[in-house]
Amino acid sequence: MSEKGKVVTPAAPGLINKEDIPQVLPILPLRNSVFFPGGVLPLAVGRQKTIALIKDAVRDDQVIGVVTQRKAEEEDPGAADLHSMGTVARIVKLLKMGEDNYSLVVQGLARFRVNELVQEHPYLKARIEAIEDKTPTDHVEIEALGINLKKLAREVIEMMPELPAAATELVESITQPGHLADLIAANVDVPIEEKQQVLETVDLKDRMKLVLELLNRKREILKLSSKIDSQVKGEMSKTQREYYLRQQLKAIKEGSACRPTSRRSPTRSSTASRASRRLPPSTRSRAPTSSGSPTCPGPRRPRTTSTSRTRGRSSTRTTTRSRK
Repeated sequence: MSEKGKVVTPAAPGLINKEDIPQVLPILPLRNSVFFPGGVLPLAVGRQKTIALIKDAVRDDQVIGVVTQRKAEEEDPGAADLHSMGTVARIVKLLKMGEDNYSLVVQGLARFRVNELVQEHPYLKARIEAIEDKTPTDHVEIEALGINLKKLAREVIEMMPELPAAATELVESITQPGHLADLIAANVDVPIEEKQQVLETVDLKDRMKLVLELLNRKREILKLSSKIDSQVKGEMSKTQREYYLRQQLKAIKEGSACRPTSRRSPTRSSTASRASRRLPPSTRSRAPTSSGSPTCPGPRRPRTTSTSRTRGRSSTRTTTRSRK
């Protein structure tokens, strides 16, 4: 269904008889969407031609024709810029949002085919032919296709949590097979060209099979997308765990390097002491005390000046002489 979380509200199709549809209709070009019979769709209008069209249609209580443009960027579409099949629609609500900005709601009534454009100014008008569904005589197959459509639609809806909860109930409430196929096609997220192909498929059985193909492909895409998402999340978790372990090992190694040596060789220590005594007084403090592995530097001890050492030796000599 639609990935934007919007479901086109259905209306009961067949609200207008074929004989009641005028042979010439004002044409409202539609960008980036396809409008189906039985749908109710909000539209924002800003082009001058379209504003003139809806004003006349509302004033005369006239139905209009909604046709999808071949190129959405075309600002002033002509006959070659429009698809040949569209939907007869009735304007059910119109609001003026600004000086040249209107919001309206249209209700789809029936399919029609454009035969020729008969007017381009102030807006498009076309001679049209109303189209009815070609219903096959094999009602059993149509019923089976309808069951499969509803089942597959439920699966797709369950895989898309952004859709409203009422979407499933909406699908289940549709009883007419043609309306069901149009409703699903209007809301499934597929390219505009494929939606237009559904609109132009008049044979009911062929249309239902086409919508089944679109739904089945959408389901497979959603499954694959979910699988890829799970794999990506798994890889991210693995990377995060490895990074955490590397940081732990790094911290352990740094802690071991800064831990003081617990045991020293007595032989090396005594040898270093004797060697230190033989050194001149000014260099004794720089003599190494051990040849073990390096340890983290500890607090510095205050150094004894040479003067204090000399005084100490002098006082020692004086005491010795006095004893003698």
